[in-house]
Amino acid sequence: MSVLTQNENLISCPDCSGSVSRRAVGCPHCGAPFVDIPAHQDTGLQVAERPASAAVPRPEDSVQRKIGPQWLVLVIAAVMVALTIVGVANAAFLAPQAPDYSEQDLKGLDFSGQDLRDGLFSNADLSNTDLSGADLSGADLTDAQLKGTNLSGADLEGADLKGAEIRSVDLGSVDLSHADLSGTELSDVDLTDTDLTGADLTRVETVKTSGTPAVLPDGWALVNGHLAGRGADLDDADLSGVDLTNVDLTDASLQNANLAGANLTNAHLKNTWLVLANLTGAQLTDTDLEGAHLRHVDLTDADLNDAYICDTEWVDGTVHSDEC
Repeated sequence: MSVLTQNENLISCPDCSGSVSRRAVGCPHCGAPFVDIPAHQDTGLQVAERPASAAVPRPEDSVQRKIGPQWLVLVIAAVMVALTIVGVANAAFLAPQAPDYSEQDLKGLDFSGQDLRDGLFSNADLSNTDLSGADLSGADLTDAQLKGTNLSGADLEGADLKGAEIRSVDLGSVDLSHADLSGTELSDVDLTDTDLTGADLTRVETVKTSGTPAVLPDGWALVNGHLAGRGADLDDADLSGVDLTNVDLTDASLQNANLAGANLTNAHLKNTWLVLANLTGAQLTDTDLEGAHLRHVDLTDADLNDAYICDTEWVDGTVHSDEC
C-alpha cells in the first residue's frame, strides 16, 4: 500500500482549493492572485493569501464602470421623454373628434343637449332641427340653413356662421359672443337678451328682427328691426324717421334704403353706398360723407349744414371735394 505524502512545495488555493505551486503568483485553476505564504506554517497544504488590493473583479463592477452616473441620468431622461411622447400620442388618439355633418340633410333631427363643440356643419340643412341646449361653441356653420331651428339655450360662442340663412328662429338669450355672422341673413329673428359681444356683423342682413340684444358690438344699434353699424347690409331697409345720431355706418350699403326724415346728425357715412336712397328731409348736420356714393339720391329738403364732403360722389355722378 502506497502512502501519499504531502508536497511541501504545494499550497492550497483559498478560492477553489486547488493545489498550486508555492512560487505561483496566482492560481492556474481559477486565476486568483496570491501573496507570499508565511514561513511559520507547518501542517497540511498551506493556503495562499489574497491581497486586499487584488480582489477578483465582479461582472457588475465592470458594468458600473462602463455606465457611470452621468450615463445613467441620460438613460433615465431618454426613457421619460419616450414615455411622454407615447402619452401625448395616446391622448391625441383617444381625444373625442369633432362631428362632421358638412353638406348633410339634418332636417328635423334631435341634437338637443349634445356636445357639438367645433362640429362641422357647413352647407348643412338644419331646418326645424332641435339644437336646444347644445354646445356649438366654435362650430363651423358657414352657409348652413337654419329655418325654424330650435336654438333656445344653445351655446354658439365663437361659432362661424358666415353666409348662414337664419329664419324664424328664437335667438333669445343665446350666446353668440365673438361669433362670425358676416354675410348672414337674419330674418324674423328674436334677439331678446342675445349676447353679441365682439361678434362680426359685417354685411349681416336683418329683416323683421325683434327684441333687444343684451350686448351689441361697439358702434352698432338695432333700429326698426335692422342691425345698423359699420359695414352693415341695409339695402332696401326702411329707416324712415329713425334716430341714427352718431351711428357709424362706414362702408355700409344702403342702396335704395328709405331714410326720409331720418336723423343722421354726426353720423359716419364714409365710403357708404347710398345709391338710389331716399334722404328727403333727412338731417345730415356734421355728417361725415367722405367717399360716400350719393348717385341718384333724393336729397330734397335734406339739411347738409357742416356736412363733410370730400371725394363724395354726388347725385349727378360728379365727385365733390369741397372740404378736402
